[in-house]
Amino acid sequence: FSFGGSDNKTASANLLYSYRVDNGGWSAYSNQTSATLPSLSDGDHTFYVKAKDEAGNEDADPATRSFTVEARSPKVERWSPTGTKASRLGNIPATFSEPMKLTTITTSNIKVAAGSKTVPVAVTLSADAKTATIDPSQALLANKKYTVTITTAVQDLHGKALDQDSS
Repeated sequence: FSFGGSDNKTASANLLYSYRVDNGGWSAYSNQTSATLPSLSDGDHTFYVKAKDEAGNEDADPATRSFTVEARSPKVERWSPTGTKASRLGNIPATFSEPMKLTTITTSNIKVAAGSKTVPVAVTLSADAKTATIDPSQALLANKKYTVTITTAVQDLHGKALDQDSS
């Protein structure tokens, strides 16, 4: 983060600054006008900065900037049903590790196929945006292997692509 300030009695170059992240402690005042933050957990955070003039008056209303750290890619956490056998007429739910962007949950990005033959599907996203339900429009054939593919075009709410690591 970079920051600066102005005061009606102290030259900008002589102001001192202190900052904090979230509810952490304030840094010592210094003349530095930027801060590199330590590793932060995924999620929402707030950066606060305040100034102190030459007379020792501290800014009573620190400036704030909210931001989100998104280091991890979303994953498919759970398939249902588990194992290798699914109902020939049933839906196939895929539960993600975090809420997903509705506009990316499409039949272009989620497919069911038997070999090179794609099965037409409808795809819906749950109200909490964490489970995509894949509904084949035809009965799946017994003793035939089907593959569900969810591409990296599927994204979380921050635009981070789905992790394709199968581990």
